[in-house]
Amino acid sequence: MRLINRISNIICIVVIATMVVLLVLNWNSLPDKVPTHFTFDGTPDGFGSRAALIREPIIAVALFVLISVSQHFPQIWNFPVQLTEENINREYWIASFLLNAVKIMITILFLMSLLSALISGFPAWPMMLGIAITLVVPIICIVLMVKVK
Repeated sequence: MRLINRISNIICIVVIATMVVLLVLNWNSLPDKVPTHFTFDGTPDGFGSRAALIREPIIAVALFVLISVSQHFPQIWNFPVQLTEENINREYWIASFLLNAVKIMITILFLMSLLSALISGFPAWPMMLGIAITLVVPIICIVLMVKVK
C-alpha cells in the first residue's frame, strides 16, 4: 500500500504543480475577467477576476493535505461493516485505495476547472467524466467493503 500511496502523492503533486505553472505562464495574458462557472454544455455563466483562479491550486493543495493526513488515522474512518480481526486488513486496504483515488480525482477535477477558465471553448465532457468517475469509484469501493466483510 505504501507504493500506491507514493504513486498517488506523486500524481497529485505533479497535477498541482501543473496548475501553478499554467497560472504563472498565462498570468499576464489572462483578461481581467475570466469564467469561473460553467453550464453543463461548457458555456460560462459566472465570471470573476483572474485572481479568483489562484483558489484552484490552493483548494487542491488543502484537500490533498487533508486527505493525506487522514490516511494516517484509519481508526477515525467510517466503514460500512463491522471491523474484525479477519477483515480489518482488507477493509483498511480498500479504504486507503479509495482515499488515494479520491485524492487523484479531486486534483484532476481542479486542474480541469482551471483549464476550462484558461482555454476558451474547453469541452465540458472531461469535467463531466471526471465527476462521474469521482462518484462511481466510492460506490464500487463501498460495495467491495461490504462483499469482503
